[in-house]
Amino acid sequence: MKLRFFVAPPKLALASELVGSAPQLEAVGFTGLVQPPAESTLTIDLAASASPEAEDAVRKLAEACAGLARVGASVRCELVKEPAADTPALVQEAVAVAPAAAFHDLDGARVHEALPKVLAHVAQHRWPAASRGVAGELGGDVALLRGNAGTGGKLIAAAPARAARFVALDPERGAQIAVVERLRALVGAGAMPRAVQAHVFVPEALTLPALARLGDILQGLAEACAYFELGLTGVPLTGGAELGLQVAAIGVVAEEKHVTRAVVQEAGENLVLLGEAPHELGGSHFVAAVHGLQTGPVPELDLAAEKRLNKTLLALIKGGVLMAVRHVAGGGLLGTAAAMLLAAPRVLGAKLDVTPLGGARADALLFGESQGRVLVAVAASRVGTVLTEAQIRGVPAVLVGEVTETATLNLKTRSLATEWSVADLRATAGS
Repeated sequence: MKLRFFVAPPKLALASELVGSAPQLEAVGFTGLVQPPAESTLTIDLAASASPEAEDAVRKLAEACAGLARVGASVRCELVKEPAADTPALVQEAVAVAPAAAFHDLDGARVHEALPKVLAHVAQHRWPAASRGVAGELGGDVALLRGNAGTGGKLIAAAPARAARFVALDPERGAQIAVVERLRALVGAGAMPRAVQAHVFVPEALTLPALARLGDILQGLAEACAYFELGLTGVPLTGGAELGLQVAAIGVVAEEKHVTRAVVQEAGENLVLLGEAPHELGGSHFVAAVHGLQTGPVPELDLAAEKRLNKTLLALIKGGVLMAVRHVAGGGLLGTAAAMLLAAPRVLGAKLDVTPLGGARADALLFGESQGRVLVAVAASRVGTVLTEAQIRGVPAVLVGEVTETATLNLKTRSLATEWSVADLRATAGS
């Protein structure tokens, strides 16, 4: 049998403040904004014979496609009962799940060895930097573009497409995580998210289990966009070598003074973690780099908590409180702290003391990629403001470190202490 998709141009147009900037956005990888593509079809081979099971799988996929209509995408599918081509079908079985307890926790020596490995693994999967724009080097992965006259002097923030790493482990939640991570990157740069662009890549042939995973990806994508009231601006379904997802996002910075960098600037800045202590290892760069595995379960996701965190960040940024923001993603808390140093305009160090975060396993605490966390840099005199604002808005916040003039990254947990040369870490990460 064959399955045919009909993909129409998105029904939701760009917000008026973004329309004039469409050419600039396309220059940094956003497609179909200047000239939306015409309706297209995509036909794949379904490695299954006609059966109630096959029809049920297609029905569920059609429901997922219908869910995309809520966020402006127009995709429908139909079953074509004709022989499939002799194309090897993509078989994507569920990835083995292993809890953190399956791994031995880390002592000081093993943490010291792990950080360079994790940074190197993140660097291998790092996309070309997109942080240079009208406001200079942000040190993150958000590009800032000068809007046209119709934007009223606002800056356009673009978080270019990134592969959704977690969909291989949990397609629905992985798709949702891909959306919220892009939104968190925009907000951290001082932007209010306005739209999402996603591409779901579908190979030439699928098995029924893989077809179900495709439906889960589409459902997760639609649910996340609908929750944050954001539309899809691009064609969400295209052919590809394997089943996968890429997500990008566009936002607006109301005033240039709200632009926030992702790297520390000066010694004396304090580091505050917004969000609970990381505690999940599934799907992380750490598990891949240190244990050589891609295994779950993927991090839990609380969309309401993500929204509270984003609102808290924007309030603090508009109040001129934060000096740098970097969302905790690839590399976990320790990898994020290192990244804020390694991309800094000059060599700086930091003292991290994460003992206030509790007695979680060292590997999960330091390298886990739990969602809804950001690391912010703030002047010592404004730490109280950050903690108070976060408490009022229901966001956990803990002081975890300080930027120093020394060229070392020092770490202290409840069970260990170690340090790294920033120069050595720069060499490892290719900074």
